[in-house]
Amino acid sequence: HKYASTIIEKCFGLITIELQHEIVEELFHAPDADVLRLLTDSSANYVVQAAIRAASLRDCLMINQRLSPLLPNVPFGKRIQQRINRRLAQ
Repeated sequence: HKYASTIIEKCFGLITIELQHEIVEELFHAPDADVLRLLTDSSANYVVQAAIRAASLRDCLMINQRLSPLLPNVPFGKRIQQRINRRLAQ
């Protein structure tokens, strides 16, 4: 998983905004169980953080809306929420 997450992280820096949007939608419109797995897996969590960094304002708002109910149940949920809040403040 580590190498796959590294590839996805790098892709966010190299692809168009439209393609970033498609990946963000695919990641965060998954069922709750799959999104929770992304949030709790040590490698997949980096993909979530990369998505937040690369996301447009619209996508970041969607990520925030999608993750807010799930983050209280995640070990590092507060840190992810802080990252989203900082991104939205930019």
